[in-house]
Amino acid sequence: MRKAFSSVASVLCALAVAAAAAGCGDDSTDTASADQHDADLGYAAYQEAGKLFDCSTAYDDLDKAQINNDVAGEHEAAKQYRELIVDWDKKISEIRFPPDSRDEQERLHQNNLAEIDALADIAAAVRPADAREMVWRAFVLEDKSYLAADDLVASLGHPRPQARLAADRLILAHAEADLAALPVQGLFDAALDAHDLTAATAANQIEIRADQQYLDSIGTIDFPAKVTAQVQALKQAIQTGIDFDRQQVAVPTTADVVRAPAGGTPAVQQADQLRAEIIATLGGMETAPSKPDCPKATG
Repeated sequence: MRKAFSSVASVLCALAVAAAAAGCGDDSTDTASADQHDADLGYAAYQEAGKLFDCSTAYDDLDKAQINNDVAGEHEAAKQYRELIVDWDKKISEIRFPPDSRDEQERLHQNNLAEIDALADIAAAVRPADAREMVWRAFVLEDKSYLAADDLVASLGHPRPQARLAADRLILAHAEADLAALPVQGLFDAALDAHDLTAATAANQIEIRADQQYLDSIGTIDFPAKVTAQVQALKQAIQTGIDFDRQQVAVPTTADVVRAPAGGTPAVQQADQLRAEIIATLGGMETAPSKPDCPKATG
């Protein structure tokens, strides 16, 4: 589960002290103080709402189920995670954020509604391929919620660290590219089986566009200097993958097409490893939140 929320006991305590000590001033000072007070209370309430996710494994369960093509598991995990998002969105919508934060609050709310719908759609999927596509749509919306939440807390005077923002954007960029490329393997295999080089080329073009989108998105992310070399290596691996796709179908007939290994080309595997390493490095640059006291799972 990638939602991480820190303890807010110290924040709530500080707010109580500040409220008790508040004095009188001119109108502009009073207004600014009131706005800051609302922002601080809003941030504390936002953090408190996030505790809903502290001990849930539903998101991880959904990921594991889609990896294993376990449709029944996807249905159950999606149902559980949807209930969490519904409850969380209700809490977020009830928070009285200051006026300058309400656009960000509404954006997060609308994305939550889209994710709730996507999680409901998973229950309607029967074939593993259909369920997997629905799950990835939910994943993309989940990752978009992180960016919306990043903007919301920044508007409340609590901007995320550069490393956290970069990680959130990298995760979304990869998820969007994976979703866009999801139908490629089936289309490509079907084209080769039908000896249709034109259709195989069209399928590869879908993957090329998805990878180019991924590459372009990475170029817009403000990464800390510590991961510059890793990011350059990741971009090179993605470009190598694009070049492979182009060359793969630049042949006279489908009989000349060289299929990629089942686990992906070396460039794809390298890109996956580099992405994981970058995210781990970025995560290590943040102060780890305190772990919630969750009951241990029983066998």
